[in-house]
Amino acid sequence: RINSACNGFFIPEYFFMRLPVAALFAAALSTLSWAALAGGVIQGEVTDALDKKPVAGAAMTLTAAELGSPRSTTTDAAGAYRFDDLPPATYSVQAQATGYQPFTRPGVALRAERGLRVNIVLLPQNLDK
Repeated sequence: RINSACNGFFIPEYFFMRLPVAALFAAALSTLSWAALAGGVIQGEVTDALDKKPVAGAAMTLTAAELGSPRSTTTDAAGAYRFDDLPPATYSVQAQATGYQPFTRPGVALRAERGLRVNIVLLPQNLDK
């Protein structure tokens, strides 16, 4: 059958039945393309080397040539940190906290759409490495 109610254009009725399916397909494709653009994650926990307790308020810095400028955050009360939406690259993760020796972990290779856990153990300032 032909639907003649569309301003003089003749459109088959089955077109309107397939329109919701096409809309769902387009929505699924847009979701997939968004996921492909989503970046990776580097996260972890910072703890004290002696008592294994979390180090809250540690300054975390993430560097890589692909980033341009470094990204920074601080650990929460549980010693946790997280860097989101990262492009694939080889990163350096640095941690600094009052009373502790600074720590750098170079060579952290992040691949597209992946997550890495980089846990860090800090030595108290008065201990040798």
